Amino acid sequence: MTSPALPLEMPVLFAYTRQQAIEDGVLVDASVGALAEVTRQHFKVHVAMTAAVFGVLERAVENRRHGNDYKGVWHDVCWMLRIAISRQPEDSPAELLFRVLITGAGPSKIWTLKAVMGPDDEGGPCLTILLPDED
Repeated sequence: MTSPALPLEMPVLFAYTRQQAIEDGVLVDASVGALAEVTRQHFKVHVAMTAAVFGVLERAVENRRHGNDYKGVWHDVCWMLRIAISRQPEDSPAELLFRVLITGAGPSKIWTLKAVMGPDDEGGPCLTILLPDED
């Protein structure tokens, strides 16, 4: 007995776009605003980070003992990601774990972050920075 044929196109039951995630505060757009200049120095694609990653940046900046600012911490994240990307073979997966030194954000100075390359809402390339346990 053969399986019934499935239609090639299934109806979309629910869609949550990248833009909606930015508007809702789930993602923080690093390609506009105060971080845009730093982002453009490192990447040619749209870049966003999760609210949790932005929270790490906030804690690092708010901790006055370490003298951090947003652009400096974000530069460190972008730079370490670029180094990690440069060490990957061309056919590597679209998800990459990398480490970065961020002082003042918590008990650990070394943070492991995750970068995911994928399509944006229009199908173009975009990059998202997450904590390792985020999807």
